[in-house]
Amino acid sequence: MKLQILTLAVVSVLLQIAAPLHAQQPALPEPAIPGLRYYYPPEKVEPRVIETDVCIYGGTCAGVVAAVQADRMGQRVVLLEFGKHLGGLSSGGLSHTDGGDKSVCGGIAREFYNLIGQHSFRPSEAEAAFEKLLEPTRVVVHKLAHLDRVEKDGSRIVSVTMEDGLTVRAKQFIDTTYEGDLLARAGVSWHAGREANSVYDETYNGIRTPGQGGHNWPAKVDPYRVAGDPSSGLLPRVNDNPGTPGDGDDRIQAFCFRMCLTKKDPLPFPKPTVYQPEEY
Repeated sequence: MKLQILTLAVVSVLLQIAAPLHAQQPALPEPAIPGLRYYYPPEKVEPRVIETDVCIYGGTCAGVVAAVQADRMGQRVVLLEFGKHLGGLSSGGLSHTDGGDKSVCGGIAREFYNLIGQHSFRPSEAEAAFEKLLEPTRVVVHKLAHLDRVEKDGSRIVSVTMEDGLTVRAKQFIDTTYEGDLLARAGVSWHAGREANSVYDETYNGIRTPGQGGHNWPAKVDPYRVAGDPSSGLLPRVNDNPGTPGDGDDRIQAFCFRMCLTKKDPLPFPKPTVYQPEEY
């Protein structure tokens, strides 16, 4: 399948506004902290169209950098972000970036790190740095842009429409989400999990032999509901069948929490409304 997704070029912006419609609000559980959600349904549906050459879906680090670079090439860009914040992991709490030799990091990434450093920065500082990179550009940013549908001409994406009615028509599209939401919605083939060694004649993919490699858990963790008692059963999401080394599977890397905390005027963590202690 041939989808033109990475070439950068842009023209004009055309805004067509129709009468707004009230969006249907899905039933969502109340958050532990008022207003704290990952997904905010649109309050109204307002059909409108923007025409441009480059549409970037995903306001992650890659999305912001791609938008800045396209603008510097003299192009016009529309950047769509699912949530309320730009920067992805870097503005979401991952404040100690895997680095190594500074000389291998250049381009716009080096501009970003020159603003706030390469580690121990606050999420708010990271987001402000991304916003600063966008300030001198003509990039049009839309937040709370939830992908609703994709229109294609053959195998080529021609437009994307958000839940709030915003449609963006572009010559090229860039998917900078972490999950590949736009590509999946466009019908691009994909695979989740680990490929077996035999798929590409490699040795470092597929299921690994336990205890090998450089990323092993430093301490033993008891897997049972009652520590030391196998008869009590395994904790939720713990699997006692890791599979055969070298084989493939459909599993993905586990999610984890990485947070910046402070000792100055600390606040207690609120208990989530659906909290189950054994899940943690």
